[in-house]
Amino acid sequence: MNRRRDLPVFPLSRTPVRSDVSNDVEIVHHEFDDVGEIDGPRIALVTLGCDKNTVDSERTMAALVGHGARVSSDVKDAEVIIVNTCGFIRSAKEQSIETILDACVMKGEGGVRAVVAVGCLVQRHGDELAKEIPEVDLFLGLTELPKLVTELRGLGFLPDKSTP
Repeated sequence: MNRRRDLPVFPLSRTPVRSDVSNDVEIVHHEFDDVGEIDGPRIALVTLGCDKNTVDSERTMAALVGHGARVSSDVKDAEVIIVNTCGFIRSAKEQSIETILDACVMKGEGGVRAVVAVGCLVQRHGDELAKEIPEVDLFLGLTELPKLVTELRGLGFLPDKSTP
């Protein structure tokens, strides 16, 4: 039986996740319209990997919107790019790192103010990633993901809802 499975958002990647997939195979993109406050900080959420990451990203998006952010899958106008990484198979790790590096290039070009890496790759290799990619502003593993809103607020990327 030939089944096709749609994969989560891959807006920054240049190649498919799996090395056995030809580069000329079209990648399925799950894009969504902006959600949240019109004048809120623009945050792009890039989801890589499994269905659990998709669920984690949906929860993250809800938390960010609930705290005043405008969230999108489109990185081109983002102030902050959050990359939800995958850390289980080699090609997924490579794609996660490549996506983080691409976001860091955008930050270096001045359009993006911050890059955040979250997810299982960060959970498993966070210290090593922090040493190797110092351009990333924040690394949060799976167990630390509930701190995201607080951390972004502390860095000045989310409004303090208690102030008018």
